Amino acid sequence: MRLSLTYRLFAAIGLASMLVVVVMALLVAYGMREGFSVYLLKGELSRLGGLAETLAADYDSGAGGWPELEGDPRRWTDYVVRQTSPDGRAMPKPPPRGPRPPAPFAERLSLLDARQQLIIGAPVGAAQVELLPILAPGADADAAPIGWLRLAAPGGVLSETDAFFLRGQITSLLLAASVALAVSAAVALLVARQFLAPIQALETGAKRLASGDYASRIPNDRRDELGKLIDHYNQLAQSLEATEIAQRQWMSDTSHELQTPLAVLRANIEALQDGIRTADARTLGAMDDAVGRLTRLIGDLRTLTHGHETGFAEARSTEDLGLILREAADVIAPDFAAAGLELSIEAGEGVLMRCNSQRIRQVFDNLLGNALRYTDAPGRVVAIVEGDGRQARITVADTPPAPPEEAMPHLFDRFFRAEASRSRAHGGSGLGLSICAAIVEAHGGEINARKAESGGLQIEILLPADGGTS
Repeated sequence: MRLSLTYRLFAAIGLASMLVVVVMALLVAYGMREGFSVYLLKGELSRLGGLAETLAADYDSGAGGWPELEGDPRRWTDYVVRQTSPDGRAMPKPPPRGPRPPAPFAERLSLLDARQQLIIGAPVGAAQVELLPILAPGADADAAPIGWLRLAAPGGVLSETDAFFLRGQITSLLLAASVALAVSAAVALLVARQFLAPIQALETGAKRLASGDYASRIPNDRRDELGKLIDHYNQLAQSLEATEIAQRQWMSDTSHELQTPLAVLRANIEALQDGIRTADARTLGAMDDAVGRLTRLIGDLRTLTHGHETGFAEARSTEDLGLILREAADVIAPDFAAAGLELSIEAGEGVLMRCNSQRIRQVFDNLLGNALRYTDAPGRVVAIVEGDGRQARITVADTPPAPPEEAMPHLFDRFFRAEASRSRAHGGSGLGLSICAAIVEAHGGEINARKAESGGLQIEILLPADGGTS
């Protein structure tokens, strides 16, 4: 396939160059031949100045022409030969039998009157003719001619010298055309290779990507469209490599998170089987907690997987965010009271947004649940919803403790915990904030974390009123 493409590029460029060179050679050869004929014609005409002066002297002004030449081709031929031959003698009479000796100008030279009407001489059908004016003796060069000499171009080269010159010029032209064709072929081959080198590199890179080698990159020093294509390939490879690393990390983190509750269940089951423990409330409670963690973890994994596959593209409607927050707060308020925490809700009325109410409710549940688990008593959690008709702002802030500053950018990473043992002790799966971030991004918003003025953690969410659908 590479050879086929090489030959195609070479043939396309080479044939185009060949066609241009051949056409130019033909045009130049034709123009040279025609120009050479004109050159010869004008050279011959310049030697007829003496004939024109003799005709001017023999002009019969009374008859308005040359009556002695009119209608007598033999006399006209003798007249021309006598005036143009070196010794000034008339053409000899033809032999009794045999052809008449050739006359150099008789067949191509004609005598015309002042209106360029034929007086004597053969009618000329050649495409190239030259006219020489016949002026009255003593007349100025600008005076009106009294007649004309018309000379037609010869049908072929008149002499061997002229033919040799013309053949030499055409041979030189053909040689130049051959050199041009050879150079064009070489350039075509170089251009074909120049185009094929990056294409072959892309082909090799695509094979590596197909085999799973996402770390492969193609060096790029081009600034044309092929260079842009190589840049896109490198970006694709980088994206695939990052996705593969994220998937491996995802699988590793998921297996690690599943391992802990399963280990608890297995240890308790083996203890019951060995008779070390009895099926009392403490043992069953530990097993129930492990099953609960597994259930929550599997549910959170299902939520994230569903969101990754569908982009949380469920049906949406215009909802009041303040009302959704108050409903979530009413459900979790008893847990706050039992933990010795104060829950304060500041939800303005009419903060409308086009969204999926179940997903937004899930965001509120996760944020309030995280604040409940990780805020020390006595403490306070404040949840605020406000908007200006174009954008909604959701803020959930609590009192100490707060995650370290270096942990803030990673709070929305899957399975990230600022302090792992404390998070597991509170029953978190490590996916709550990741789910919040995925839902917020699906609604065209953004979510950020920073230290609250109250000393704890503050989560801030900005959501467009149209839910990111416009």
